[in-house]
Amino acid sequence: MIRKILITIAILYVSALNLYAASNSYMYSLQSKSFFEKTVQQLKSSIIGNNLTIYNEHLHFEHAFGQKVDIRPITVIEFGDINDITSLIQLNQLIGLELPFKIMVWEDRKGDVNVGFIKPTYMATKFGLSKNKIITTMYNRMIEIAIGAAR
Repeated sequence: MIRKILITIAILYVSALNLYAASNSYMYSLQSKSFFEKTVQQLKSSIIGNNLTIYNEHLHFEHAFGQKVDIRPITVIEFGDINDITSLIQLNQLIGLELPFKIMVWEDRKGDVNVGFIKPTYMATKFGLSKNKIITTMYNRMIEIAIGAAR
């Protein structure tokens, strides 16, 4: 009984969070309340706080700056749990194209800082894994991580 109540609360919580974030069939995003660098640091802290490993950080705007190309700030953080990633790849190796999971922080044309990601549930449909528990769990964790980054 308690488990059902907790699941119901979790579903309502995630549903409420989705109301204040932009979302469509493939991407989840929300506007940060902090400036770019702080949002990136909060993202990293949120990922680590969820007991996940950061594998890579792509500083697209810094690479463009080195080439004397002017683009707004954008960073992509790759992260995950090695056991979950391994389990998914064992089910379908092609999902390795999408892993590890990624969350992006970017500054838009108006100067607003945003946090977003391609929904794991969307990615998984391409590989026949849309009903997979790891995917569903990671999607919910990624929402929490993005909210933690955008505070």
